[in-house]
Amino acid sequence: MGGKSRNLDTDNSGEGRRFSLWLYLVVVFSVSWPFQMAMLFLARSWKSAMALSCASMIMVGVGTFICGRYIFRDGFATAQWRWGKPAHYVAVIAFVAFLWVLPTVMDISAGSAEIAEGIATGSILITLSLMIPLLLPAAFGEEIGWRGYLLPRIARTTSPRKAVLLHSLIWWVWRVPLVGVPILLEARDASLAFGIAPALAVSFMVLVGILAGTMQGVIFGFVWARSASLAVVTAYHVAYDAIRDSIVVNIMTGPLVEWWASAIICVVGALLLWKGDWHAQGAHRQADPNPEPKITAER
Repeated sequence: MGGKSRNLDTDNSGEGRRFSLWLYLVVVFSVSWPFQMAMLFLARSWKSAMALSCASMIMVGVGTFICGRYIFRDGFATAQWRWGKPAHYVAVIAFVAFLWVLPTVMDISAGSAEIAEGIATGSILITLSLMIPLLLPAAFGEEIGWRGYLLPRIARTTSPRKAVLLHSLIWWVWRVPLVGVPILLEARDASLAFGIAPALAVSFMVLVGILAGTMQGVIFGFVWARSASLAVVTAYHVAYDAIRDSIVVNIMTGPLVEWWASAIICVVGALLLWKGDWHAQGAHRQADPNPEPKITAER
């Protein structure tokens, strides 16, 4: 790309072309969005919807591989190929349980939620065990793309905090087909329940969706940076999606579950973005023939 878009480009040390954010996004969206569209128009059950959603997530990794291996040829050394510490896995799973399990238990205890008719409690665990193998490659596909590849490249030309925010906004835009239908359904329910204009309900839900989705991206970026591990952030992604979907599929959720996770994510993400001690290591090492820019969060 030309000089006017220099802030979105980075030079490579290999034989590929200069990294272009826009070209990367065109490739990734082109190979992954068709599966999201198919989910919206062709899925007839939560199983088929999940299969197409996972396919879309995997294709983020495929598109990233095409870019890193054949288009830009800048490799994947920035992805943080480490297993991470056991404490990191415990922390992310505990956080997911706080987001979804705790409000569910509270709703059931208050009588505002119940196990769906015909569903045994063990079915939740069965659903969870079936989802995890399917989500593992899907979550890895997203994480190698958004966190392992894209985030450190954006950080080469801007501050770590701005890089995290930009990558989070991009991630939210990519997820619009996945979250668009739930947002419309929630807006419809809010319009009927509170007697507000449908347009106002949709606008409010979209704003909430953008904020929660972007702050979730910040949290994902923080987990990846703090643990310095692609495996840990993948585990967080799998735990979040599997536990959330297992609860939603098997339990008639109450009002607390509907808002608890979004509210906590917004608060935690905003605090991390504002107060987190983000810093880049080697983001502008032009003298290094093999630069490996990283974003890390102060431990």
